[in-house]
Amino acid sequence: MKLRNLTMTVVGVSFLVLGAACSSGDNGHPGITTPWLGSLKGFERIRGEDESGVFRRIAPGKIARFERGIIVPPEITVSAGSDLDAMHPETYEKIKSLFDAALRQELAKQFPVTGASTERSGATHEIHVVLNGVTVTRSTSTTLAVRLDDLRFSFAGATIEADFRDVTSNTRAAAIVLPASAGTVGWNGLGDQLTVFARQAAEQDAVAYKAVNDEADKPAAPAPETAPQK
Repeated sequence: MKLRNLTMTVVGVSFLVLGAACSSGDNGHPGITTPWLGSLKGFERIRGEDESGVFRRIAPGKIARFERGIIVPPEITVSAGSDLDAMHPETYEKIKSLFDAALRQELAKQFPVTGASTERSGATHEIHVVLNGVTVTRSTSTTLAVRLDDLRFSFAGATIEADFRDVTSNTRAAAIVLPASAGTVGWNGLGDQLTVFARQAAEQDAVAYKAVNDEADKPAAPAPETAPQK
């Protein structure tokens, strides 16, 4: 199954990287590499500590203001300990749809956003979000078709990663990393839990939004003076 191959590849990398990805005491310059964002070399920490936080790219010159964001449909990866036979493609799409709807609602409370491709005019940044390392199991050992009510979702070791990308250059302007801490839930509780994660991501995205615009609004550095010719 295509979903199985893709998810196992992504999560296999995440478990290798997270164990040695981060260092504390980074003096504002994080030595962090994450499963989805990759290396955050060239970024400065705005908030957080250790492996979590909000990070802004260190730019040599002026950067674009974040006027309005395009919400790209989020991604979800499952852990290597998941029962992939229980995770049918249609189930995966339903989970993504729940997370997508929650993100749109929560992000719209924080700053101007759009999710429609027909409303890209005036948008300056894309917003990408991924929920990494969800463990999906089933509550029964039946060989019959898996029902949604049979599924269990746990989040031990899961993370939320996100970034803002300039729509003109595709340059990453900011990134967030935070733990997706929660207990195990069934299908009936999954929507509420994804809403909590969406709210947490949106709150940190709001910090990143302000950090990008604070940097963009700084006056340009004066040109260096040149010595008069003799």
